Amino acid sequence: MQGSFLAGVVLWLSSPNVLLASDMNDHCAWSDDLYCLSESMNMEPPVSDPVVTVRLADPVFDCTTLEYCVDVEFKCNMANLRLFGMNVRFIYEAYKLSFVDFRSFEPGYAMVAPAPPSLNYLSSPTWYQKFDFEGPAYYANGSIKLTSTSAPPVYMPTDDFVRIFQICFTPVEPVTDPDNFCPAIIWDEKLQGGGYFGGEGVEMTVYLNGSEVSSAEVIQQYNWEYTGNGVSTPYGLRTPVECINIGCGPNLVLPPNITITCSQNTNPSVTGQATATSPCQQGSITLTYADNTTGACPDPNLITRTWTATDGCGSVISGDQYISRGPTCLTTINQASGNTQGTLQNALDCALPGSQLNFSTGLNGGTITISQKKVIGKDLVIKSTLSNGLTIQGTGQTLFEILPGSHVVFEGVSQTNPLIIISGTGEAGSNNNGAAFDNKGILELKNVKIFKNTSLPANKFIINNKPESELVLIGNNYIEVN
Repeated sequence: MQGSFLAGVVLWLSSPNVLLASDMNDHCAWSDDLYCLSESMNMEPPVSDPVVTVRLADPVFDCTTLEYCVDVEFKCNMANLRLFGMNVRFIYEAYKLSFVDFRSFEPGYAMVAPAPPSLNYLSSPTWYQKFDFEGPAYYANGSIKLTSTSAPPVYMPTDDFVRIFQICFTPVEPVTDPDNFCPAIIWDEKLQGGGYFGGEGVEMTVYLNGSEVSSAEVIQQYNWEYTGNGVSTPYGLRTPVECINIGCGPNLVLPPNITITCSQNTNPSVTGQATATSPCQQGSITLTYADNTTGACPDPNLITRTWTATDGCGSVISGDQYISRGPTCLTTINQASGNTQGTLQNALDCALPGSQLNFSTGLNGGTITISQKKVIGKDLVIKSTLSNGLTIQGTGQTLFEILPGSHVVFEGVSQTNPLIIISGTGEAGSNNNGAAFDNKGILELKNVKIFKNTSLPANKFIINNKPESELVLIGNNYIEVN
């Protein structure tokens, strides 16, 4: 056995039946015709000896370092025992993983010789097909040990697992399915008296009463299942269970929302340039944008600029920048009708998402007339604080259309000073999309009274809530039935 932590341990031999204090050594030569020669002994610990179970668990991928790490965890059938040492021997897919190191040791533990672990390349199909691999593999042989017994003890639980260190790799590019990365890492377990390559395989000892004591081993494999008899091949099959996403799509940084005049250029050199980064090591990032404009100059209008970043791994991320053009957008309404600056129709077009529209005292107790359907595709709050209330009346077929993904709030002062909305005249024929609200997003009403237009035909909806929309009522609200 490589490594020194088993030196001096008492071994029980099946033949001859004597006790022998010995330091085991495996003598291995590696090539495509791999072979191992070891002492012809079968270690048989007493029934009262501890049994240690080891497994790999909790895979994580660091998008900064591009490293894939798994915890090495242990439990024991006897309470209050510490792991003393382990021969860390495993096989992994060379076309999926590149070994980095052992790390993140619990206090008192460290790697010992061979350090770093030896890596033996198995290029022959005769070897890697034994494990249901599609290409070459590596056999890793290392050791870890409790090098400081005075460190705070890490006891192995009897009914759960405790992590003692990590094994880390980098994924080998290209990764064919970054959303479901499930490499097989196979412990070299004892079968038919020896490991897969004729040696002793994984071995562990415990720290008991101030001494190192041998233990029996139980192996839990990782994304692989032993299905054979230890002699015929393949020994087992890959069994994807621990799968994680290592795609790590691009990160998009949007320029801030901005207000410009109609005479200014709308190129990103003026309005701001998005930037993107990605951990993907293939190709480069493609950054594009597309504009959707509501309204037109010289009137106030809004450009919704959608930035999209696509990295070389095919991951995509998008985000919106809002560019308001025209004269300064007045969010305090002071005009009762029309579509010029200072009107509700104009403010609905030019206000940036998240804005609140208010009403001047000159409109206290008055009526605002909207002559055509207003389509709202952004988050807005339309709020009246007027002591005598305010009425918004539609003269077209539909007053407001709330688009999917938009959260629009209409708010009055109270039950006695509400915001009053009088619906439009309704659509002709069989169309029935809502004379006051054609709601496809989130419509929130607070202290609002909605009445039907006197020209609204019977059986026409005042509010039509479309599939996946939401109507939220807060405070005192009234909706007339048609």
